Formats: sequence, structure tokens, C-alpha cells
Amino acid sequence: MSEPATVKVNPDFTGGKTIRQIAAEIGVSRQAVHQKRKSKELSATLQPFTSIVNGAVYISADGEALIKKAFASSGYQRVEANKAATVESSVYGVLKATIDTLQEQLVVKDEQLAAKDAQIAEITSALLSAQQTVQAAQALHAGTIQTQLRNSSNRGIFSRVFGKRNRNAKPDAKMDT
Repeated sequence: MSEPATVKVNPDFTGGKTIRQIAAEIGVSRQAVHQKRKSKELSATLQPFTSIVNGAVYISADGEALIKKAFASSGYQRVEANKAATVESSVYGVLKATIDTLQEQLVVKDEQLAAKDAQIAEITSALLSAQQTVQAAQALHAGTIQTQLRNSSNRGIFSRVFGKRNRNAKPDAKMDT
């Protein structure tokens, strides 16, 4: 069987709160309250306001007031304030890292856009050159067509269709035989 729980009862003790409850009210850790309770300045003073029941430390309302006063006079920071500062600091760190990453990406994108602009300039130049070449070829072809039309327009339609070929041309070899 298990041994009976240790009970240390103070005759002047009437109810009270646990260290955890006091720590939650003050906004500090339970370890901080425990250390403050064991400190030189409060150890002897809190003895009449403290009782241990089943391993749990209970402190009366008067003892609670002494602990709160000790924390107030020492300028001890609240856990919530520390947590808020820590959260704010970590959020700031994350945001700063994100901003730095985005700025680096922006620099890379700017370089990529500059490269694309250079490619577009090269392609535009090549396209203009190709257009000029096509226009020159079209002009040459149009000139050739016009020359052919002028040479053939001296002859009438029947002579062009049924007429003799060029007079200076040599007759075919079969016709001579």
C-alpha cells in the first residue's frame, strides 16, 4: 500500500492558492514564484502563510500579498510581456527575412527582364533586316516582270500565241534535214 500523504498544517492557515495559481495571476512562471518564496527576504516571512497538502504548496491570501509585493518591488517583468516581446521579435525577424528574400528575387527578375529586353532588340533588328531583304527581292522581281512585259508587248496577241519565235534564234536541227 502507499504511504499516507505528507500534511504540514499551519494552525493559522485558512485556505489559499497554489504557486501555479499565484504565478498565473502575477503573470510570471511558477518557478519564479517558487524561487521568490525560497529567497532570503521571504522565506521566514512566508512560513506562517504556507502549508503543504499532498505535496502541493498552498499560500494564504496574506502570503500571496507578500509575494505580489516582492515581485512589484523587484521590477520583475511579466511573462506575458516577455512572450509578447519575443513573439514581436520573432515576427519582425521573419518579416525581415521575407523582405530580404523578396528584394533578392526582385534584383534577379530585373536582370532577367534586362536580358529579355536585349533579346527583343536583337530579334527586332533581325526582323527589320529580313523585311528589307524581302522588299528588295520583291522590287527585283517586279522589275524583271515589267521588263518581260515590255519585251512581249511589242508583238500582237496572235503573233505571241501563233507567231514565230525569235528571229535570231537558230532553227531546230530536225527542220534542216
